[in-house]
Amino acid sequence: MGNDFRMFLRWLQSRPVPLGHFTPLAASVLFAAAHFVHSSVFRFLAYATASVLAILLAIDIASDMLVSDRDDSNTRTTLPKVPLTVFQFVLTGILASIYTYFIFAGLGPFTPLIFVVPVFAFSSLAAWRNVRLWYREGAAFEDRLRDAQEEESELLIRRSEQNTQQPRPT
Repeated sequence: MGNDFRMFLRWLQSRPVPLGHFTPLAASVLFAAAHFVHSSVFRFLAYATASVLAILLAIDIASDMLVSDRDDSNTRTTLPKVPLTVFQFVLTGILASIYTYFIFAGLGPFTPLIFVVPVFAFSSLAAWRNVRLWYREGAAFEDRLRDAQEEESELLIRRSEQNTQQPRPT
């Protein structure tokens, strides 16, 4: 199941965004037009199409964020790879919900509820990137701390050896 999901994500990432650079404009126009259409069928189709366009746009924008394990040539050190845990997914869901709530509250009370889907998609991607960066930075800090403790213990061992080798004056 996990491999199929990864293949599906890769397929989605490889798909070009329909309408190219005009996708955000088209989604916005569809959302606005859906507000003025009185037919529920056309309103649903406009909202659904605009939501799909917004989600495809979010996937297109976030494709580099999902591949954040690559080496960055601007940095001297690379962050360590961190295994995936269930807590990371839970934390991502909590953060994405908080981000979505604040964004949706900031848009105002007259915003259609259909905006929740693309806003949650963007928020989930941002939350996932933040959680992964926090874990990688934490692992890098642990590595640096462990190296510093090893250097300190080696220094203490050398000092104790020097103290035992030198005769004490009497």
